[in-house]
This record gives sequence, C-alpha cells and structure tokens, in this order.
Amino acid sequence: MLMKKVILWNLLILFPFCAKAQRQTEYNQKGDAAMQRMDYQDALMWYEEGVSYCDPYSISQLTAIWKADKTTHVSMEPVMSKCLNCLNNSAVSKDSLAIKKLILFYTEGIGTSKQEVSANYWREQLELLRTPSQAELFRPKRPKEKMKFFAGYSFTPAAPFGIQIGGVGTIGWYLRARSNLSFSFHPDAPGCENGLDGKGIIPSLDEQKETYHFLPEGTTELAHGKESLVIGTAGVVFKAFSNIYLSAGVGYAKYDLIYEYEKIDKVTAETMPETRGWARHRDSYEGVAIDLDATGVFGKRFYGTLGCSILNFSYIYPSIGVGVFLNLK
Repeated sequence: MLMKKVILWNLLILFPFCAKAQRQTEYNQKGDAAMQRMDYQDALMWYEEGVSYCDPYSISQLTAIWKADKTTHVSMEPVMSKCLNCLNNSAVSKDSLAIKKLILFYTEGIGTSKQEVSANYWREQLELLRTPSQAELFRPKRPKEKMKFFAGYSFTPAAPFGIQIGGVGTIGWYLRARSNLSFSFHPDAPGCENGLDGKGIIPSLDEQKETYHFLPEGTTELAHGKESLVIGTAGVVFKAFSNIYLSAGVGYAKYDLIYEYEKIDKVTAETMPETRGWARHRDSYEGVAIDLDATGVFGKRFYGTLGCSILNFSYIYPSIGVGVFLNLK
C-alpha cells in the first residue's frame, strides 16, 4: 500500500499541468481513472495503447510509473522500449521536449541500457536548438537606411505660410510651423457672447447707459474681422514603400478672430474713443493640432507631401508641401 501511495504522489507532483495542457484521449482518461483507483496494471494497459500512437502524455505517465516503482521495470521493459522508439522519431524532427525525455531514457537506462554517449549526443543537439545556427549568426543583417534630411514649404488654406524640416530613414521625424502671418493676438480681449456675424454682447458693457459699434477695420461682417492662426507640430515618419513615406504628428494650434469696438453713450449719443477695445469671437480656440500625411520622393532630391490637418478636433484642412533633400556631405 505504501508503494502505491508513493507512485500516486509522484504522478500528482510531477505531472499536474501536463494533463490539462493537452486534450485527453479516451485511453488516457481511462488510464488516469485507473491510477485514481490505484489499479496500476489496468493503467499500464491503457497507457500502452497510447504509446502505439506515440502519445506524449501516455509516455510521460509510463515514465513516471517507471521512476516511482522499480519492481515494475521487468514487466514494463517492452512498452518502455516502444516509448524510446517514439522519442527517437520525435527527436529527429527537433522536438525539444522529446529530446529532453530521450536524454533521461539514455541517462537512466529506461527501455534500454544506460548509454552516456547517446545522452551526450542529444544534449548537444538540444543545445544547438537553443542557440542560433551558424547560418543565422553570419547571415548579413539588413543595413539601416542612412538618415536623409529635408527642408521645404508647407501650406494649408487657413495658414498658408509654413516651413518644415526633418529626416527620413526606415523611421524618421519632422518639425512643422505654419501661420497666416497676422499675429493679431489680444490676450486681454473679452469674448463675444454671440454671433457668427460678430454682433455679440461685450461683457464689460453697461447696457443701461452704453451701446457700442464696430470700427471700420473690424466691421460686423466676419470676413473683415482680424484672424490670427499659428500651428506647430512634430511627428514621426515611417517608410511604407521604396519612395513613399507616411507620417503622423501632433502639436499646438491657436486661432483668434477679433473685432475692434467703441462704446457709445446712450444719453449723449457720443462715441467714447477711450473705451475702444477688442472683442474675441466665440469661434476662437486654443487646442490640439494633428497632422496626417503621405510623402512621395521624386528623383533623389525632391519630395511632395499631401495630407490633412485637424485643428482642435473640430476643423479639418487639406495640406500640401514641397521640398528638397539636403546634401550634407
């Protein structure tokens, strides 16, 4: 009874995950059931059926029984010899698990006599599987593409004046700055509370005593308001094909649409020049800028870029660019 318990505990400790890892066939299920009943002769019969298919789980269970109970060696010699043949066939196909098991068989003389020479041979084969082959070691690596630097012009309708610089290789980078060159920013200008036409309520206005009007250079028509837009982005460039690059970038955008106004005294109907100020339209924003572009290389010196810019997650503008690659030699 003690020996049977030893066998059972060895099986439970050494192979708890193996049974879960592979799909259990009927003969393995019945073999395991026999082990739970401690009917080892019946278990051997079922596992031996698995060996006829070179089933790795059956071989593992039989190996565990062999190691746990030396009194079974004589009766198990034929089936363990079959296990050895299965392992040899799998080891030839470079099955590392089979090679490990084969080393154990030759080292401890399972299903055969102890053969240290054969065990060492398979240890060498296993080590070769774990290390790169000579062909892989001396296979020439694909050289990294040398970085090529570029500079050029970048255009989008809202900010037609722009420059961009960067470098391209297998992976590259770029910096881009664009503006409409107005730069009419007034950080202290209050925001109009209403109107695409600019007719808003000036927050500082005392409506009981005052009204206001827009000055000629800031008329009520949207087209005559002063617009200022600056965009700065940076991103990465990926080589998609031999002469095609894809890029994506993120950055900052600031847009101001402002109108100059002058207050009027409601009692005297006189203008008050000292009250002149700037009112920022509600469409003004300060937020994120995103670039998505594709770049084509023409010849060896020139490139063209086509894409779009997304400003403040609300406005999308087409963008184009042209430029040259710089010869820094």
